[in-house]
Amino acid sequence: MKIRAAFLFQGVIAALLIAPNARAACTAQPLTALSGTWVFSTEGFSIPYFQFLGSAGSFTATTGVDNNGLPVGNLTIVETEGLNGSIARVEPDKGHYQLNDACTGGTLNLFVGSRPEQFDFFFINSTEMVLVGSQNGDAISGSARLRSPLTCTASPLAAIAGTWVFRFDGFDLTRGFPEVASAGRFTATGSVLDVVQTGGVFGGNVRYEPSRGTIQVTSDCSGGSMTFALSGRPMLFDYYFADPNRIVLVGSIGGDIITGTARRFGTQ
Repeated sequence: MKIRAAFLFQGVIAALLIAPNARAACTAQPLTALSGTWVFSTEGFSIPYFQFLGSAGSFTATTGVDNNGLPVGNLTIVETEGLNGSIARVEPDKGHYQLNDACTGGTLNLFVGSRPEQFDFFFINSTEMVLVGSQNGDAISGSARLRSPLTCTASPLAAIAGTWVFRFDGFDLTRGFPEVASAGRFTATGSVLDVVQTGGVFGGNVRYEPSRGTIQVTSDCSGGSMTFALSGRPMLFDYYFADPNRIVLVGSIGGDIITGTARRFGTQ
């Protein structure tokens, strides 16, 4: 998990550099520029007390009106979050958002029960954005992608079937040497995972390690969970589809602050 100061600084600078030229389709009602479901991942530090934070999930942006009949941006959120080792899994909640007049970015307020969060965001294009924490001194950055249409059949496991290439990194805060990082491939056949990975775990390394695990998909095919082992240590992730060939991962065992991604093998 890239939660080092240099990474966070570079992420914010990149957002500021791209923001003047990156915009979504801007109409008479800027709020519509964010409409749709976005899949996000964030990582960094929560202030005060220098707490580790990692999250992934989705938010759906819609427009409505307030009690005065004025336009308002509403968010429906589902998120898995690790905060200093405490995990809140697949947590639903509400929020709101604002767009600037030029439609180059805006602000998200995510009122998740485990921890309310505020992010400023900057569009890269109409389907991608970068995020940065903008309250309470938080040092958090991330990204979001507009979800492409998903195909969900009577057998949701078909959505994840095949071979995927993954990477993840972060911390297990229950260990003396907490750093964890891995990359590899998994093949999903029904609910069974066959995994080959190379990783650094608790001060040691494993190379091309095979393991077997399990995977589930939600009934609406928006994501699911998976589990497998790294150097004998169980790994449990919630995941969220960004499109049929891309998912974001977030650790969901107590103590883990781990995020990552996976792409279907052979896709662009």
